[in-house]
Amino acid sequence: MPKYLYQRGDGRSRNWHVRLVAPTDVHHLLPSSGRELRRSTGTADRKKAAVIAARFVAECHQKWDDLRNTSTELGPADLLTRKVVLTCSLIDQICGARLASWAMTDESERFGEGGFEEHELIEMQDFCTYTDAGMRSILAQGIKAKSWSNVVEGILDWCYQLQYEVNSTDPLFPQLVRRYAEVEKRAAQIISQRNQGESVEFPIPAEPTALLSSVSAVYASHKGERISRKVYTTNVSIWERFMAFRGDVALDSISSGDVYQFLDSRLKSTTDPWSEGYALSRAKNVLKDFFALARTMALMKSPNPVLGLETHPRLTAEQAASRKNLVFLLVMRS
Repeated sequence: MPKYLYQRGDGRSRNWHVRLVAPTDVHHLLPSSGRELRRSTGTADRKKAAVIAARFVAECHQKWDDLRNTSTELGPADLLTRKVVLTCSLIDQICGARLASWAMTDESERFGEGGFEEHELIEMQDFCTYTDAGMRSILAQGIKAKSWSNVVEGILDWCYQLQYEVNSTDPLFPQLVRRYAEVEKRAAQIISQRNQGESVEFPIPAEPTALLSSVSAVYASHKGERISRKVYTTNVSIWERFMAFRGDVALDSISSGDVYQFLDSRLKSTTDPWSEGYALSRAKNVLKDFFALARTMALMKSPNPVLGLETHPRLTAEQAASRKNLVFLLVMRS
C-alpha cells in the first residue's frame, strides 16, 4: 500500500484518504495551504482507492512539473537557505511562524472568498483528528511514535520554507520536535472547534527575542575581514566573556548595571584580572560596538547599555597595589 494512503484512526469512516506533501523545490511557488494536500478517495475498497489515489498523485506531480517549467525564479530556492544551529530563540521563531501560518491560512480560507462546503468541513475535521492523534503520539512516545519520521520530515520542510537548513542531529532538535508537535496539536484543536461553530482565536505568538549569541555571527560578517585577525579574536573573546558572565540572555534584558558588574568583576578577578585602562577603554568600547551593531541590525530595541554608564568601577589604592603583586606572581609562575 502506498505511503500516501491512510484510513481514519477513529473508525468514523472506512474510506481511504490521500495525504501528499509537495516537493520542497516547489514550495516557494505554492501558497502555504497548497504544500500539503489531503483528499478522500470516497471508497473503502483498497484496490479502487489505490487507483483513484494514483490518478490524483499523477495530477499533482504534473502540476508541480508545470510550475517548475514556467517558474521565472532567478535560481533554485535552496540557494536562499542558510545552515543554522538551533537556539531556544530560533525554536520560538520557527514554531511561532508555524502557528501564525495556520492562523492566516484558516482565516483566509474560512472567511475569505471561498468558505467551506459541507464535505470540505468533514474532510478538514478528519485532518484535525489525524493531526491531533499524530502529535499526541509524538509527545507521549517521542522517537518511538509511528508518526515520528513524518513529523521530522514536516519540520525540515517548514524550516526550508523559512530558509533555514536545520540538521536533525542538532542537540536541540528534539526540543524543536516537541515544540512543533505542541503547535500542530493546538492548531488542530482550534480549527476543529471552529469547524463546530465555536468562536476561537489563534494565540498571538510572542515576538522573537534575539539573544547575545545572535550578535556573534553578525559581528563576524560586519568586522571579520575589515580588521586584523588578532584584533578580531580579542574583541570576540571580550564579548564571549560577557556572555559567560551574564548568560546567553535576551539582548533587550541587558542593563547598564550588568555592564558595570561585568567590568567590576574583571577588575577584581583573582585569576586573570584586567587593568583599569583595558577594562574601561578597550573592553568597554568593544561592548559598546557589539550592542550598537545589535541595535543597527534590529536585534534589540532597548538603548545601548554601555552608553548608560554614568559611573565606572574603580580600584582603590590598596587594590591597585595588590594587583601589581598579583600580576608579578602570575608572570613568575608562567
